[in-house]
Amino acid sequence: MGKFTVGMTAGTVPGSSPPVLLSTSLYQTGDVPRDAHSLQFVANVGPTLDLFHVFLGGQELALVRQEPVGFGYRFGADVTTWAGKTTELRFTIEPGSAPFYGSAGLDGIRFSPDVLVTVPEPSTWTLLGVGGGLLFWVARRPKAK
Repeated sequence: MGKFTVGMTAGTVPGSSPPVLLSTSLYQTGDVPRDAHSLQFVANVGPTLDLFHVFLGGQELALVRQEPVGFGYRFGADVTTWAGKTTELRFTIEPGSAPFYGSAGLDGIRFSPDVLVTVPEPSTWTLLGVGGGLLFWVARRPKAK
């Protein structure tokens, strides 16, 4: 067994007029381990994150961006529904507009027994703080007689 890194690019069919746009997929059918709680991988998708999709069993996974790793970010997704089942895992990159055609680099793809922990974005914390402050302020206001 060796270590592999995969690069995927979507774009136009060379010489096509009008341009024919094609997506690119990498997929394999196999067994999801019985103890799997999450799918984890490192991806470099640059400005094309909205063009990058991961499917398991034909259902798109909700990706959670975790810490930066090497050339990209570690991503995770909850896969407990598919634990112990044979199904297809598919990574797809859709074509974007020039000059940033959809592209992705993938590395370290694995199923993990670790439960995916989601950390709220800073904007979520800000919204919760402002909402809590407003509730406190309204509760403390003197009542009109």
